Amino acid sequence: MKFMKTLRRNKIRFPILAAAFAAAAVFFFARSPFLTPPEKAVSECLSEIEDLDSGSAAVLFPDSAGGAQGTSLSDIPEEGKEAVRLFFRNFSFRILGSTSEDAGASVRVEASNVDAAWLAAQIRRRQLAAAYASGTDAPAEASAADLFPIMKEILNADDLPTGKITETLSVSRNADGWHVNSDAALKRLLSGGLPDALKDPFLLKPEDVLSVYLSRYSFLSPEEWEKALSSSDLFKMASEKLAAPDETLFRKISELYSYSIGEVRTEGNVASVSVSITSVDMPEILAAYRKKLVSYARTAASISAGQDELSDVSSSLLDEAISEVKQSKTSSITVSLENDGNIWQITDTSGLTNALLGDIVSAAEAFAKEG
Repeated sequence: MKFMKTLRRNKIRFPILAAAFAAAAVFFFARSPFLTPPEKAVSECLSEIEDLDSGSAAVLFPDSAGGAQGTSLSDIPEEGKEAVRLFFRNFSFRILGSTSEDAGASVRVEASNVDAAWLAAQIRRRQLAAAYASGTDAPAEASAADLFPIMKEILNADDLPTGKITETLSVSRNADGWHVNSDAALKRLLSGGLPDALKDPFLLKPEDVLSVYLSRYSFLSPEEWEKALSSSDLFKMASEKLAAPDETLFRKISELYSYSIGEVRTEGNVASVSVSITSVDMPEILAAYRKKLVSYARTAASISAGQDELSDVSSSLLDEAISEVKQSKTSSITVSLENDGNIWQITDTSGLTNALLGDIVSAAEAFAKEG
């Protein structure tokens, strides 16, 4: 009985709800006129981009991809096709309005996609990391061979930040109907401004560039640390066995290394950045080493030992000192950078090597003075 009562009530309510929806629909469509012919031309053009059915895919990289703005997806190298698809997978747009004349029209469009400025910054960071890892300076402009693999890797992630861009597109009419003009406004709308962002010399801040440079040290092996600092045979004396202290030192540096960036001062295209570097405590290591040498010098064995034996013992004692000193040392330095019209370049790292080696300069001075 309860069910029947509910059904009888719904027989009354359904017509009322239907009438309400019908009234709402009439109101909605009355407030949302159909697209004008120029707007329809724009909508059809941009819908092709959403589906990646045809042209204009190369507007992302008109110079580096080696194609004109109307290049189709099939003309892009295989390596880049997936990157382009990933870029446009969340592309959407809406027509904001238009004005028309006899043979032309202007259509305002808002497009939403991955945040192009964010994407450009991520690309630049990875380019920098690769350049620094290979021992070269920051790269100039990106080539297609560089861009496509990097973009694919970045865009494969979930929850990418989105951005919006509004442009006024130019539409022309000829005997075949209305057509969207392939101009700078269309390129900016589709790409979100990515090509321009990649060319912005101030896209990355001085501290961003320096952070990329310093971050690479966090992933170096002891052997790579030695190569990066050009510090082969750092403790070279007379012994052939002095590789052991070097290996022990760089292993400890790789374990202790960290950095933090402090104050940044920028004036035009010149900047200075305060950095704190944490590494081994070289003054403490050499102080401990000196104590071991003094203790050994007081033994009978040291009196009768030959030069080779003395060198071997010295090497062994230094290795012990490096292993035994557990504490780290934090050094404060200032790094200078200059923007060369392409990106910020690090111009002065005179204090960096010393800091990475735990302030070896003052440690050596103190060791020599006490000796």
